[in-house]
Amino acid sequence: MMTQKVFEMGATDGRILPANQRQHVFQNGTLLITDVQPGVDDGHYSCEVRSQQGPPVSRTFRISIRTGPKIASFSFRDNLHEGMRTAVTCIVTAGDGPLTTSWLKNGHPLEEEQDTMIVYADEGFVSTLTLKNLAYRHNGNYTCVARNDVASGSHSATLTVKDQKCDFRILNEK
Repeated sequence: MMTQKVFEMGATDGRILPANQRQHVFQNGTLLITDVQPGVDDGHYSCEVRSQQGPPVSRTFRISIRTGPKIASFSFRDNLHEGMRTAVTCIVTAGDGPLTTSWLKNGHPLEEEQDTMIVYADEGFVSTLTLKNLAYRHNGNYTCVARNDVASGSHSATLTVKDQKCDFRILNEK
């Protein structure tokens, strides 16, 4: 004897799914949500299976949507000369915590030194890199990397330190 199973997927607020065009419930009970939206699609869901051979069976589960970090663009000022100082701030504008933020120079971890300081704030969502007493050795590509358990995001900027600016005056010869 063949029994027919009926899968009914619903959100715990009573809506029967699919509730919109992004949701599809397959015959085997699989729920597919495309273009997942945090704050819209996360929450508690339930699946109920009914057959002629017994009472309905249901399970409730939670979908938690987490997003990877996104970093706002930043850049170094132009016309930076030897002996000056500069700072750039890396701001993670989107993504779920907890996260870690780090800095790279030319693809290698940047170490704090006497003239290189990194300050982390707001649980790693903000990080400021300060370079003092600029010299040619500071030239390079600086990258801020933010990571959480979902993904990583990064942004890079190039620092070019120019020769110390000299002002020349022509004096009248007598």
